Amino acid sequence: MKTTSKSSSLRSRSGQRGFSLIEMMIVVAIIFVIAGMSIIALQPSLQQFRANAAMGQVKEALRQGHEYAISQRRTVAVTFTNDLYGNSEIVLNDYTVSNGVEALNNTPFLTVPIEPSVTFRLFNAMPDTPDHFGNQGPLAFNGTAYAAGTILKFQSDGTFTNVVGTPINGSVFMGIQNMPASARAVTILGSTGRIKGWSGANGQGWLQQ
Repeated sequence: MKTTSKSSSLRSRSGQRGFSLIEMMIVVAIIFVIAGMSIIALQPSLQQFRANAAMGQVKEALRQGHEYAISQRRTVAVTFTNDLYGNSEIVLNDYTVSNGVEALNNTPFLTVPIEPSVTFRLFNAMPDTPDHFGNQGPLAFNGTAYAAGTILKFQSDGTFTNVVGTPINGSVFMGIQNMPASARAVTILGSTGRIKGWSGANGQGWLQQ
């Protein structure tokens, strides 16, 4: 009886043994492979999210500049530029008036870094937006490509102008390098300061956002 009981106990413990180290390593490897495949599959969605976020940041910064100029009755300088690390950003400065002379305040009241990996750029395959404000470069105003760092303005009446005060229409293009599907654009109507956002439609055109 004792021998039978001992044999039964050994079989029971043998049947309840855990995973071996090799089995656990195989399971972990499978989990890593599945996780890697999931990350790769999510990359296009993540890039679209970043592109949409960048477009939203540009629109919101411009709207804040437009509203500030009107509410404070001040001219606002708008600069599309790149920081020391190559990241795109929008910088807003206001002007002060002393003895009838307008002077640029050197301290920005708003600096908006654009979503990482998204920069001001124009993809060759993309046509102009339906507003037809130009696509001569990433920063296109009145049919001319403007260099990053050029000062543009919102006037106190809400109009969007060049540095000498002439109303201009313009387009700001952006996207992720080598990813035409990430193309986004923001257009500005000079006479009113109206702002629109656009999403690239598979390289074939634009959809208003």
